[in-house]
Amino acid sequence: MQGSSEVHITNYVWSFGDGSDNVNVSGYSSAKIQKHTFKKARLYVVQVIAYNSMGSAETSVKVWVQGNRAVYKTI
Repeated sequence: MQGSSEVHITNYVWSFGDGSDNVNVSGYSSAKIQKHTFKKARLYVVQVIAYNSMGSAETSVKVWVQGNRAVYKTI
């Protein structure tokens, strides 16, 4: 489209709420999905912040880990 411009995400910062180090990943395709192994069964709040040249946006999700199963709900 003429006159439109896209602003691409430059990096994501993931926080898994379990005391592990934050994961900072550059680029869009490799960073939008992350795998993480939780060591204990309990409730975690996972947060991701996306950055671009205009600023940042964040979202969080509650993840309940029980055994080898995880149930999540966006907050």
